[in-house]
Order: sequence, then structure tokens, then C-alpha cells
Amino acid sequence: MALAARRFSGGVIFLIFLQIILRRGDSFSGRQKPKQWNNNNACVFYQGSWVYDASYPLYDASNCPFIGDGFKCRKNGRPDTDYLKFRWQPRRCDLPRFNGEELLERYRGKKIMLVGDSLSNNMWQSLTCMLHTAVPNSNYTLTTNHFLSTFLFPEYGTSIMYLKNGFLVDLVEEKIGKVLKLDSISRGEEWKSVDFLIFNTYHWWTHTGHYKTWDFFQVGSKLVKEMDRMEAFKIGLTTWGKWLDSNINPSKTIVFFQGVSAVHIDYLLDQHSITFFPQILRYLRSMALMISSTLPFPLLLSPKRHQFPLLPLPLKPLIPKSNPNPSSQMVVRAQSFHTLASGAFNLLQSNPSTWQSALLSNLLIFVLGSPILVSGLSLSGIASAFLLGTLTWRAFGPSGFLLVATYFVIGTAATKVKMAQKEAQGVAEKRKGRRGPGSVIGSSAAGCVCAVLMINKVGGEAFSQLWRLGFVASFCTKLSDTVSSEIGKAYGRITYLVTNFKVVPRGTEGAVSLEGTFAGLLAAITLASAGCLLGDVTAPEAIVCVIASQIANLGESIIGAVLQEKEGFQWLNNDVVNVINISMGSILAVLMQQLILGH
Repeated sequence: MALAARRFSGGVIFLIFLQIILRRGDSFSGRQKPKQWNNNNACVFYQGSWVYDASYPLYDASNCPFIGDGFKCRKNGRPDTDYLKFRWQPRRCDLPRFNGEELLERYRGKKIMLVGDSLSNNMWQSLTCMLHTAVPNSNYTLTTNHFLSTFLFPEYGTSIMYLKNGFLVDLVEEKIGKVLKLDSISRGEEWKSVDFLIFNTYHWWTHTGHYKTWDFFQVGSKLVKEMDRMEAFKIGLTTWGKWLDSNINPSKTIVFFQGVSAVHIDYLLDQHSITFFPQILRYLRSMALMISSTLPFPLLLSPKRHQFPLLPLPLKPLIPKSNPNPSSQMVVRAQSFHTLASGAFNLLQSNPSTWQSALLSNLLIFVLGSPILVSGLSLSGIASAFLLGTLTWRAFGPSGFLLVATYFVIGTAATKVKMAQKEAQGVAEKRKGRRGPGSVIGSSAAGCVCAVLMINKVGGEAFSQLWRLGFVASFCTKLSDTVSSEIGKAYGRITYLVTNFKVVPRGTEGAVSLEGTFAGLLAAITLASAGCLLGDVTAPEAIVCVIASQIANLGESIIGAVLQEKEGFQWLNNDVVNVINISMGSILAVLMQQLILGH
């Protein structure tokens, strides 16, 4: 789905491109420029702001045949339209409203090409829609040849083209896999005959894991599996710049460049799920607001700050339709709501927790905390976390749930630290740090086992504290691992391979840094202390959790350095290693309690 951020991030360069070609058209045609453009210092396109304009948008995306399904915001469930009503306003001048017919008239026989990733695609679609809206009765042709799409107005001979090329250099399929050739441009012939070239690249260079579209980098005869992403980006842009210097005549062709594009929304669910998810949130928030009016304590719920607007609940009349007294109907409804709210409140206080109380409590907390959840989890990750939260509340009550919530908040905050730097270096978590179901399951597997053992009363009361200890230790271990990794990638000055202490790049599997290690230790102490304050573990047991977490994390680093990403161990991905790590922390804590504390 096209986001407002995408529209605004690419909008300035797009408008500057349009204004410059219109100004260039004045010089070609001999027309006099507007007054505000006579003085070179009068108008600086790059300085200004987005202002609301009720006369916008310039076209209706729902009726434009060139908009891809992924860019149809309203069709994909976006409820608001105000983001469409913004235009760019330079500080010292006014821009004339876009005139598509005039542009086509001025540039008869000219070619305009946008080259890049989905940002260029978005701009190409917008321009074709604006032109089609401006001259709705003109004939046009739209042809697609592999990666090249060409929109042509035969009446004017004007072509608007989009060439999909996310790197600007060659990405070639070979026997060994896909090779990104940083010093090669073999498809540049398509650029040579164009009058206006608008390039963009950056976002694809930062991709990792299965989002990465290449297998190897190549410079000359040197072939490598991985390299510093900013260094690769620099080499690729240098190749592109040299190609332009050698092949493009600046007196005939104008070149634009846009560096950074917006990040795509996480398409982990199908289209129907994506459009239905906001509706679920709206109804749940409406229900929460309804219940909060009769609870004996206030709920921290501010509907104006939520991402999705509230919708009225479709309530059936509680009295016969023939009742002419509407106030009586309101009283009956209020009594019904009060009964519902009182029952819900009593259910929330169930001790020990039941499945019903766990489900209701988890539902309310997830509704109220959804802005925080969506910042740290994908949609499918939220679904997995909901199951984890329900299981945790059922097994360990509010204290266990609060412990996991503390883990989530600290872990998410650490992941977001210096995200731009991590992305530039290619070591950031995918999806801007929003974890998916694999991460949720991998991080909570040992805790879930302890929860199941607790619910089924395995070992009776004598073993219940063991399961609580194992539960707390598992999340201490995982939080320590997450924080040490994320802080190390952000602030670690020197990273060492844990097996031989050789200096290695940040993000290397099995690498540690002093900064990350200290931060991880502090995180484990923080969460263990929270577990102690909540009554899940005693003070000596909290110390055991911290020690066990550090031993387990050392073991995980050794596994990462010795086995992960090695031949024959491709199955040993981060999620599997997470399960091993937290299981070690949980088991070690239980053993240490028995052997050292003598319980």
C-alpha cells in the first residue's frame, strides 16, 4: 500500500522535476517565464513545506487504470483521505498548478524515463495518472516489456517510461546464483535516447535475509558473499556516475537523482486480512471505550491518538421497537453495559487465572497497547504474541504477563536504537525491527513450555516455583541476548569473535563487544529485578537468572561462531539458535537453584 511517507519522500524531487522541465520548456518555446522565476534568488524549490490544499488531489487513484493494486490506499483499507490534499509550497514563490496538457504540448516527441525501485514506480504511476486526467479524451498506449513499461500519447509523441532497476548496476542470474556486479552496467543503452532521466536507488542495498535479492557481490574478478553495504553502494553509484559522464550529453538530457525511498508495509497477511485487521481494531477499541465508562477504575485510552478511527458498535435494541420513550431505552442499555462491565471486571480479578480471564485481559491490553505493539511486531507477530500473552496470563497471572511486557518494551527500544545506522551497515533487523512470528516463537519457546507445565501442575506445588524460575530465566536470557546484540551493533567500537577474539565486522555471528556485553548484563539484571519485585522469583533466584542468562548467551555466541551459516548447518538459523539459547538459560537456572540454593 502506498503510504503518506512514500508520497512525501518522493514528492519533492518529483515536483522539482516537473517544474524544471516546464521552465526548460519556456526556454525551448521562447515563452516568458513567470515573474517569480526571473530572479535566481527568488525561488528555491528545495526550501518549503507541505501545505493543505482542499482542491487536491490532481487525480482519482480509484479511477486511474495505471495504479497498481499495491498503491491503491483506499482500496486496501486506508480510512482517511486528508493525506491526498497536500501540495509543496516553496518559501519564496508560488508554484503554478500542474497542467498536463501544457506539458504534453511543450514536450512533443520527448521521452521521460524513471529508473529505480518502487519509489520510481510510484512516481511513474502518479505522472501517468495526472496526464491521463488532464487529457482524458486523448488516445494512449501502454506497453510492458520485461522490466520496462512505456506510456505513450501518439497524438503528442510523448513517452513516459519506467525501468525497474533497484541498484542501477547489473544484477545477473548465473549458475552460482544471483550476482550483483558493482562495476557493470550493461543495460545503459535504454537510457541514451531519453530526454529526462530520473534515477533512484538505496533501499534495496540494505536488505538482509530472504529480502536480499542477490547471493554474491562482484567487483572485477573478485566474488564475495557479503561486504560492507555502504561500500558496495558507493562502488555502485561511482560506476553509475562514470557511465553518465561517458554516455550522457548534459546539453540534451537532464538527469535527476533521488536517494532514499520509503519502506514497504509488511505484507504477511493476504489482502483480505490486511483490510479486515483495522476494522477489528476499531470495533475492539469501541468496546473498550464502552466498558471503561462503567469500570471502577479509569482506562488509559485516548481515541484521538490511535491510528484507526473508532466506529459505532452495531447494537441491537434492548427494548421493543414500539417503545416510544428513547430515554427508557438508554437506561436499559446502560444497565446492560454495567452488567457486562461488572462481569468483565470480576473475571479480570479471577485468582487463580482462568482461560476466560486470560483471554479477556489479554484482549483489552492488546487493544489499548496496539500502538506500541505495531511498532515492534508485524501483524502475524502480534497474532503470535497474543497467543503467548494468553498462555502466560493463564499460567502465571498478571505478574508473568507484566514480566513479558517489560521484556517486549525494553527489547523493542534496544532494537530501534540507531536503526538508520544499522540499516546502512546491513545489520539491522528486517522490517524496521518489527519481529515476526518466528522471532516471537523462538524467543518464548522455553517460557511456553514452563507455562504449559505450570498449567498442567506437573510435579504439583513442589515444582511450581521451578516452572516460574525457568520462565523468568528464559526471558532474562533472551532480553540479554537481544540488548547485547542491538547495542553492540549500534555502539560497539570493536567486535571480537568469541572463539579466538579476532576482530570482526559488526553483526558477525558469534561476535561480541564490550559495550554490547555490558548492556546485555544490565538488561538481565533489570528484568530479573522486575521478576523479584513482581513476586515471581526470590532475590537469590533473581541472581541465578542473571548468571544463567550470561552463561547461555556465551554458549549461543560459540554456536554462532562455530556452526551457524556453516556447511551442513543451514537449518541452524537465528530462530533455532534462540530456542537453544533460552532453553539453556532456563535449564541452567533450574539446575543452579537445586544445586546451589539447595531447594
